[in-house]
Amino acid sequence: MRGLLPDEVLAPRRFTTGVIVRQFTAAMRTRYPELLTSVLEAPALGELGLIQPDVLRRCHREYLGHGDEDVALALFSTLHAELWLQARLRARDALPEMPGDTTVVAGECIGSQ
Repeated sequence: MRGLLPDEVLAPRRFTTGVIVRQFTAAMRTRYPELLTSVLEAPALGELGLIQPDVLRRCHREYLGHGDEDVALALFSTLHAELWLQARLRARDALPEMPGDTTVVAGECIGSQ
């Protein structure tokens, strides 16, 4: 990449900035608890029977005590799935309701007779 990027970009860092795992772990201990609490007040994953919200909250409390990185990743993935699902449900709920007599036939536009 020499000649393509400035030398200061390619130069070694003047000070250590940490590694991604430590940044992830720190965020899981500082930002995740508040986000988890707000997002999982009424979890869609729970309504679908995919998680047990009380068990998830207990696992999070235990994670804060022991800091297992595998548990952190599972909690983070669950949060992402919940956020994705809630966004899709909100988008679906925002669609206008179709009239009851509207039919959809292959090759036709919605609402055409």
